[in-house]
Amino acid sequence: MFSVGEQRVKLSKINKQKNNQKKESQSAGVDSVQTNKLHLFWAILILIAVPFAIYSNSLHAPFIFDDYSSIMDNPDIKNISNLKDRLIYRADSYHLKNYPTRPLTYLSFTLNYYFGGLNTYGYRLFNLIVHILVTLILFFVTKRIFFYVSARQHVLLSLIVALMFALHPMNIDPVAYIVTRSDSMSTLFYLMSIMFFIKSTESKRVYYIFSIISFMLSFASKQIAATLPLMILAFDFFFLSDMNVKKVAQKKYFHLGFWGVLTAYLLFTKIYFGNLGDMGMTWSRYSYMIFQPYAILQYIKLLFVPWGQCIDHYFDPPKTLFELRIMISFLILIAITITLS
Repeated sequence: MFSVGEQRVKLSKINKQKNNQKKESQSAGVDSVQTNKLHLFWAILILIAVPFAIYSNSLHAPFIFDDYSSIMDNPDIKNISNLKDRLIYRADSYHLKNYPTRPLTYLSFTLNYYFGGLNTYGYRLFNLIVHILVTLILFFVTKRIFFYVSARQHVLLSLIVALMFALHPMNIDPVAYIVTRSDSMSTLFYLMSIMFFIKSTESKRVYYIFSIISFMLSFASKQIAATLPLMILAFDFFFLSDMNVKKVAQKKYFHLGFWGVLTAYLLFTKIYFGNLGDMGMTWSRYSYMIFQPYAILQYIKLLFVPWGQCIDHYFDPPKTLFELRIMISFLILIAITITLS
């Protein structure tokens, strides 16, 4: 039997050990957080420095191809007054004018001209900055995806994915070809909308407003934003709702907002401009539609084997669905879909 004094001494030692273990655990937790922050800092620094170093040799390159008609010879960007009438308007021809379905892109050209005239350095620096921002947002979105899949913050894997995007040869155009900044600007706000949507489901609902605004800005840069409502629905189903339709349905009002913006945009474009697609299309809608499987396969090929890159790919428009290249493309895509499903 222990005496009362011995029991007190023993209890005191036990409590002291517990307190030491608690302090060690807290210290380890602090060290872990600090380590994660350090890894995050280095990842962000790499994602800024590496693309800048790779693409910096293009900053003094001249205007090329459509840069002439959209920037050099475009009077609309050379006067910053009365922007509304210069950015969104109806006309019989949009040659040597601002493209009204991409007002944010042409606003960026106007500001470039206002601050730097026709010095290509400012235009190209803007393109590179947007590309780096897209890379950073992709890094954070990828990190969240890895977290939903494995419950871990995979900084290194997310860094690798973002670097592959930043340096892939297919992304040379949006950086080195000034007028195609519409792609990278739209992608930037596209990814921001997804990121804010994630935040709105995890914490404050005010992020949902930012997500909708980002969607609108993506549309104002280029019409590729039209796919965002479907992409957010898929993202919610696979990553946020554990492939549970009922959980997705609980957020139906969140999704309706995106589909509402898409519907409003299509109605405005049709009523105001009288056309849902690009103005001045040289292909018929039928040719454009049936050509998509072939175009998708070309993108897949260049994604994995970036050989034969060209800044201005030329294809003859297909006249019928039964052209050999079109039929083969359809069959290959169907086979890929069946294999992956």
